[in-house]
Amino acid sequence: MANLLKSRQVEFRLLVVLFALCVVLSLTTDTFLTMGNITALLNNNSVNLIWAVGLLVVLIAGGIDISFAVASSVVQYLAAKFLISIGGGNWVLGFLVCGVLGTALGLINAWLIHKFRIISIVVTIATFNAYFGLLMFFSGGKSIFDLPEWWSSRVILFEHQSADGSWSELTLPFAVMVVCVALTWLLIRRVNIGRELYAFGDNPEGARRAGVSIAAMQALAHRRPHAGEHRAGGGSERPLRPRAGSAGGGRPRRRAAGRRARHDHRMRARRDVRRRHAERAQPSRRFAVRVQDDHRRRDPHRDLHRQYRLLQLPRKAGGGPEMNQMINRAREYFGRETFGLLILMAIMIVGFSAAAPQFLTAGSLSSIGVQAPLLGILTLAMLAPMISGGFNLAIIYTANISGLALAWVLLKMGGPDAGVFAILLGSLAALVVGTIAGATMGAVIAYVGAHPILVSLAMMIFLRGLGEFLTRGGDISGFPPQLAFLGHGSILGLPMPLVLFGIVAVVWHVMLRRTRHGFAVYMVGSNIRATEYSGIDTKRALVTIYALSGTLCAVAGILMAARFNSVRVGHGEALLLVTVLAIFLGGIDPFGGHGKVVPVVLSVLILQILTSGLNMVGANQHLATAVWGLFLIAVMILRSEQFLSVVHFFFRRPDPAVTAARSKL
Repeated sequence: MANLLKSRQVEFRLLVVLFALCVVLSLTTDTFLTMGNITALLNNNSVNLIWAVGLLVVLIAGGIDISFAVASSVVQYLAAKFLISIGGGNWVLGFLVCGVLGTALGLINAWLIHKFRIISIVVTIATFNAYFGLLMFFSGGKSIFDLPEWWSSRVILFEHQSADGSWSELTLPFAVMVVCVALTWLLIRRVNIGRELYAFGDNPEGARRAGVSIAAMQALAHRRPHAGEHRAGGGSERPLRPRAGSAGGGRPRRRAAGRRARHDHRMRARRDVRRRHAERAQPSRRFAVRVQDDHRRRDPHRDLHRQYRLLQLPRKAGGGPEMNQMINRAREYFGRETFGLLILMAIMIVGFSAAAPQFLTAGSLSSIGVQAPLLGILTLAMLAPMISGGFNLAIIYTANISGLALAWVLLKMGGPDAGVFAILLGSLAALVVGTIAGATMGAVIAYVGAHPILVSLAMMIFLRGLGEFLTRGGDISGFPPQLAFLGHGSILGLPMPLVLFGIVAVVWHVMLRRTRHGFAVYMVGSNIRATEYSGIDTKRALVTIYALSGTLCAVAGILMAARFNSVRVGHGEALLLVTVLAIFLGGIDPFGGHGKVVPVVLSVLILQILTSGLNMVGANQHLATAVWGLFLIAVMILRSEQFLSVVHFFFRRPDPAVTAARSKL
């Protein structure tokens, strides 16, 4: 019994928590443990559990899927349209159509992840925006009411009438949930492909060497939960471990193949590192040479002294046209990511100016300057946690709860009649609340060792519930007119929000690139264990990272209160995924250790220019959301090594020596 409890610690703890909740709730209400309430809980949470087991497969494979709920809505909409067009059908055909559509949407994610080596969270955030925007664009946000009769009717599997006359019933979603849970359990625990899935999630490269098909694992992991998991009994090309009795002549061959694979992998890694170092060193054209010092060599009592001299290589004469040299110099000066984003911004400005002549007017540019700063400040609040290898999902609700602190101080000091001192005191309270919320997340991450996504998700839920409790789900308004200057005023013709965003961006750039804390942020994101061994206090660095992120969220909350002249918990909910989209568009490494402020600022401006331009040419707002997602996918594909290798293959310059040798043949 003790061994069983030791091997099942997680399940045992969850059962204890579940039992405690049932006891507490049954003592507080008499109807909790009734048959009607239990069956209602099972029916209402069946879809959530189907989603959960689908996400479990993705998480086991080492990925994450943000688009599962929107993909389910897309499948539901397309299936309803198809079944209505053919006259109704039945529920068997409905499940078949939904399974095919769900599998197709999952395979799109898997193909992008596997083909272009893009991290799963980037792909699924992009497809989330694309699916949601296209769904709202084609449906118009309207529900479909003329559904087939079997669709709207309830399939009751079990029903029971209690003594007081109430009915209890289990419906078809509960049966589908049981089937999905059983098939998923068989898939990951009882078949060989489940072992391959665990191996792929733990070490993709090791699984590939062992014969696991990486493409098959990506396709299996990112299929939708309602696709049926019909490959539960599938096999694989080769078992993960050698079977008993296979120690014959095949083992030396496999060992030799393993040695060759490891050697090839090391050589490829070395070539990749050398290639990256060569690319980084190419703009400066410098290298170090060891030169002997003759004066030291003449001294017999001293060792040979060597010094390093930095030599500058002369550039090749006639290395290309003047335009190419100018482009190369600009790329060297601005950096690769910044230069590409500047070119993209210029193309978008020229294109929208040609399509809509009013795009470059003062009113349009002022609108961009007012709308972009809020998204920009929230994106910068997400930047430092992501560079450190973490995540902050609570940025929106930290901003809202900080705005509530500002509103509380203003209302206590007179509301509309409050003066500048009240605004300053309320802003200070907002900054303190935001900093405390961020520091709490950082302390849990640093000292407990919990994952940043889980900690920030818990903080997001807590702050949302706290805000709903304090405001009763309503708005808080009645602020002094001086606060509106921060959201709608201007200084020297520049909108005040844009000035505030510029100040925050400069301070954040200096902090990350010129301070010890900024160095610690990059070091923690690169290798937290090595950073700790090097003497940097990683725990204090993590607390500071998330505390400063909360401070920026408080600045965003103050700006929202000034712009909207009200505070509500739901303000800016749609901006969370947009901030992540802007982060990845700015070239931030999702694994941490790399990223700059300037490309992120440019990506925010590009997204705002894209939104404003599409609005001016008459495009739907939801279409702009879809274009955001498709735009991120296109940028990630263009940045992928596979695309660059194709471009290099078609546009590489022929070697003059090879050309001369071929001409002699």
